[in-house]
Amino acid sequence: MVRYLEQQEKGKTRSLYEACFPEDSQSFIDYYYQNKTKDNKILVMEEEEEFQVMMHLNPFPVHICRENITTDYMVAVATKENVRRQGKMAEVMVWGLADLARQRKPFTFLIPENPRVYQSYGFVHVSGPDLSAYERMLDRTERERKAAGIAEYSIRRANKKEIGRICEFVNEVLETRYDIFIPRNPDYYNRLMLELESQDGAVILAEKEQRLAGVLTYGRDENRIEIQEVLFADGCEDGFLTAVEELFPHKDIQVSAMNFMVRILDLKVLGLLLKSEEPFSLKVEVQDDVIPENNGCFEIKADREGSGIRTISPSEVGIRMEMAQLTEYLFGKLRIFLREWV
Repeated sequence: MVRYLEQQEKGKTRSLYEACFPEDSQSFIDYYYQNKTKDNKILVMEEEEEFQVMMHLNPFPVHICRENITTDYMVAVATKENVRRQGKMAEVMVWGLADLARQRKPFTFLIPENPRVYQSYGFVHVSGPDLSAYERMLDRTERERKAAGIAEYSIRRANKKEIGRICEFVNEVLETRYDIFIPRNPDYYNRLMLELESQDGAVILAEKEQRLAGVLTYGRDENRIEIQEVLFADGCEDGFLTAVEELFPHKDIQVSAMNFMVRILDLKVLGLLLKSEEPFSLKVEVQDDVIPENNGCFEIKADREGSGIRTISPSEVGIRMEMAQLTEYLFGKLRIFLREWV
């Protein structure tokens, strides 16, 4: 039987989580089950009162093309070892995707452990934020670091009293540069600080002349610093990244790889949310083998003011696309910033 768990049942999935994700620390799993399961949904396949498959659907507000929606981030997708390769995960995945589509969610997203598994359900990779600036930071010489003006910046750990200020800064940066991102509010940063604490990390602020210049989040694994997110004001990139490097002397600094995949759930809902700096009109026949309600012939149009989608006759179609191809096309026109762990 495939079903959603009741709130009081969610803790019973912890043993399956620990067995399938041994790389996660006990402190992080404690954080996850104490906080993230308060408002998420956990879909399971249950046989003889045993959870064989699970999928966590964590709700996130998403800003897409100046509109705010709520959709689900798929995490902790797991199958008990002794029942793998029996098609059970496929049944849960199809059931879950169809149910999210019935809720009129425009899309869902995840970080895949094995991308090929999710490609078969119509998920595709999307381009995330450009990390080249972070990577250049790790390669600069001492002379280059000094030339970047580190002395201009004050670097310190954030505290909860500053969350309102942090939200205002980060949302302004994200809205200026990206079409899709997770907007930040006090609940977001309260949870994030707890999450980072479970990873021996923190939120770090950089100030210049008493104004925020950048916000960084990181976790720690022994001597390795794993940078999860860096956002900086215009014109502050070099000095801020140099200051970050100086913050962790003699440490191995890495930037977390977060290769997200997305899946369109309800094409007609998504088709009304899009905006594009370069106007386009696509007359397409869509084939979706997982969510048949998306099948049909449509014209999808968008410009910088908005978008529209309408049903057309087969004689008007210019191209045929599987849902994965259409997802690549539509999301390829959007600037995307997704850096969430769970």
